[in-house]
Amino acid sequence: MRQIVNFRDRQEVQAPDLTNLQLYARASFDDLIRDAVTGGKGFAGFEVTQQTSSDVSVAAGRFYTTGAMFFRDTATTVQLAPMLPLVTKKKVAIVVWGISADIDTEPRDFVVDVETNETEPQVVAMHNARQVQMQAIAGIEAPDPQPPTNLDANVLPVAYVTLSSTGIIAIEPASGNRLPNLKDMDALIKALQTWKETVDPRIATIVSEIAEIKRRLAETSDQHDVTRIAADLARVKEVVGLPPDYAEYGADRFLDTDDTDTGDLTWLAKVQEGIRFAPEAENLSQIAVFNPLDPNIRISSSGLVLPAYDHARRLTVGDYVAEASLSQYGYQTVEMVQLTMSYHRRRYGAEFTVCTNAFWFQSGYYDPVSHTLYKDGETYEVIGDGSVNHTMVRVRQYWQDDFDVPYWTAQTVPHSITGASVAQTFLNSQDGWMTRVWLWFTRLAGSGNVTLAISETTASGTPDPKKVVCYQTIPYEQLRIGWNGFEIAPTFLKAGTLYAIRVITNADHWIGMASGNKYTHGTFFYTTDGVFYSGDLTRDMMFAVDFAAFRAPRVEVQLTPLMLNGGIAAVDILAPMVVTEIANISFEVQIGGQWKALNAVTPNLLIGLPPLLPLRAVFVGTTDVHAGLQQSGSQVKVSRPRTTFHHPSKAQLLASPTNKVHVIVRLEAWNPARHTYACKLDTPGGLMSPASVEEKNLGTDINNGNGVVERTYLFNLPTDVSSYRIISDGTTTTALDTFHVAERVRVDF
Repeated sequence: MRQIVNFRDRQEVQAPDLTNLQLYARASFDDLIRDAVTGGKGFAGFEVTQQTSSDVSVAAGRFYTTGAMFFRDTATTVQLAPMLPLVTKKKVAIVVWGISADIDTEPRDFVVDVETNETEPQVVAMHNARQVQMQAIAGIEAPDPQPPTNLDANVLPVAYVTLSSTGIIAIEPASGNRLPNLKDMDALIKALQTWKETVDPRIATIVSEIAEIKRRLAETSDQHDVTRIAADLARVKEVVGLPPDYAEYGADRFLDTDDTDTGDLTWLAKVQEGIRFAPEAENLSQIAVFNPLDPNIRISSSGLVLPAYDHARRLTVGDYVAEASLSQYGYQTVEMVQLTMSYHRRRYGAEFTVCTNAFWFQSGYYDPVSHTLYKDGETYEVIGDGSVNHTMVRVRQYWQDDFDVPYWTAQTVPHSITGASVAQTFLNSQDGWMTRVWLWFTRLAGSGNVTLAISETTASGTPDPKKVVCYQTIPYEQLRIGWNGFEIAPTFLKAGTLYAIRVITNADHWIGMASGNKYTHGTFFYTTDGVFYSGDLTRDMMFAVDFAAFRAPRVEVQLTPLMLNGGIAAVDILAPMVVTEIANISFEVQIGGQWKALNAVTPNLLIGLPPLLPLRAVFVGTTDVHAGLQQSGSQVKVSRPRTTFHHPSKAQLLASPTNKVHVIVRLEAWNPARHTYACKLDTPGGLMSPASVEEKNLGTDINNGNGVVERTYLFNLPTDVSSYRIISDGTTTTALDTFHVAERVRVDF
C-alpha cells in the first residue's frame, strides 16, 4: 500500500481518516494493475450467449482501464430486436465502460445541535462503487456487415453479434480485448522455454554454417551464374504456376494481365502476347454485308452469310413399313443445351509483331482460347480443354487464330420443352451445311407444334442433349400427311460424325417407320424420362436431309468499309465462322484501287495510315462445302497505336526484405534508331533508377525484321524493401514501327 493512516490512543478520528483507509487501498490496487498487468483496457468474464432468437445474455464480469477495475456482479439480458436489419445483415457490438457511482442509500441520523445532541435522519448513499455499464451498438446494414466504427474511446467491445432479418446468426467473442491470465501466460512461457532449449544448440552454430555456405558458393559459381540460375527457376515457376511470393524471383510472359496493375491510373499499355503500345484511336463495329440483296449470297435469319446455294438431297430413309405414335412414349420435360458457332480471329498490321512467348500457351498454364478468341466484356464457359482445338499462326504483321470445331461450349443457349421425344441417329459422311429436314407423318392430331433438334451423340451413340447444334420449332399449320420438308437454319455437320435428329411434341402425331435393314448406320431411339434412351434395332424413322449445293466455288462479298479518323494502322477481325481445310474465308481491303488480302504475304499495306478501307470477304471452297460467316456477334476493330507506353506491374511481394534487385527484359522487334525503353522500380521510398544496365544483342529477329536485345537492370536500393513495382516505359518515333516486351524476369538477392 502506498501509504496508511496513523491512529493513536485517545486521538480524535475524523471522517476523512476513515475514508482515506479505503482510498489508499484502492489507489494501490490501481497502481499494481496498471504497472504489473495492463495500463490499457481489458475485460474478464462477460461471456455472451444466445437467450432467444433476438436476445443475448451477458454474464458477470470485470472491466479494466488505466488500472481501475469496474465490476458487474449479475448477468444482463440485452435485447437486439430493435436493431434487426430489414433485408441483409448487421453486426452489433456489445460494449462496456466504467463509471463511479454512489449506491445503497440508507437513512442515517445526523447531529444538528452539538449542545443538546439533537439529531435528525437523512437518506444518504453508504457506498461508492465502480460499476460497469453495458450497451449494444449496431453497425451499418450490408451483405457483408462490419462492426461499428464510431465507438467512443472509453468503451470496449466484449463480443460481436451478427444479425439477420429473422434474428441472431452468430456470436463472436472479442478475444483480443480479454485480459491475459497469468496462469495461461505461465504455461505459454514454459512451452517457449522448452522450444528454446531444443533450438538453441542449432542456432548457436548457424553463423558458422552460413559462412561455410557462402564459401562454397564462391567456389562453385560467380554471381552472374547464380543470377542466370534464378532466372531459369523463375521460368520454371511460371510454367508450374507457383504463387509470386513462393520465392524471391518471378517471371511474366505478358500473356495475361495477372501481374499488371490495371487499376493504376497511369497505366497506358496493352498486354497482348507481350507489353505493347495501347491504341491512340480505335473504332469498333460489327461485320455487315454492304448489299444484303446480293444474288451471290444467302443470309439466314440469324445473320449467317453463305454463298448462294440450292438444296441437294444427301440422305433418304424411306420405304414405309409401319407407323408409330409419338405420344406412346410418354411426356417428360426435356432439357437441352444448344452450342454456338465458334470464333475465329484475323489480325493484321505493323503492330502485330511476333512474340516468342506465344509458345507458352502450350505450357497449360495459360488458356490460349480465352486470350485470343473471346470478346471483351462477354461471359464464356469452356467445358473440357479448349486448347486442344485451338490453332494459331504468328508471322510478321499477321496473326491468325482458329478453333477447329464448328460449334463450341464457350457460349450456349439452354432449351426446355415438354413432350414425347424420339430420335434417329445417322452417320454424316461428308462435310457440309444441312439446310432442310424431311419427316413422314402418317397421322396428325388436331393441334400441336413439332420441335426439331439436331445434336451430336455421346460416346455410346445416344443423342447428347448437351450438344445441340440446331433447334427449331415447326408450327402445326405447316404440318401435313406424307413428306414434310422443314427448312432449318444452315447447320454445319462434320464428316465421319454421328448425329441425331430429335423430334419432340406434346401432340398425338404419328410418324412413318422404315425397316432397320434399310439403313444400318443409325439407330431409332426413344425415351420415357428425357435422360435414358432405348434403341430399336429393328426399324428406323423415315427421314431425309438436304445439304447446300453451292453455285460457285469462289464468291466475293462486299462488306461495309472500315473507317478511323487519323488513319488505320491495324485491323482486328473476330467473328463466329466455320472454316475447314478446303473451305476458307479471306478478308481483303482496297488499297490504291486494288484489292489486297490481309495475310502474311502482303505486308506493309497500311503504310500512309489510310482513314478509309473498303473491305470484302472472299469465300473459297467447293460446290459441296463452303465456309460460313456469322454477322451477329462479330466485331471488327481498327486502331492506331500510340507512340509511348507505360506499364506498371503489380506489387512484387518478397519472402524477405532485399536491397538488390535484377530485372531482365527481352525486347523484340527492336530498332534502336526509333525505339527507347526504360525500367524503374517503384518502392516505398520512391521511384528508383537502375545503378547499371547491361545489354546483350541476340541478333536479328527473323520473324519481325528488327533485332532482339536482352537487358539486365541492376538496382541497388538505399534500404531494404519488402515489396516493389516494376515500371516499364517505351517509345517509338512512328506508329508503323513498334516493338514489344516479350519477357520480364526479376531476381531478388
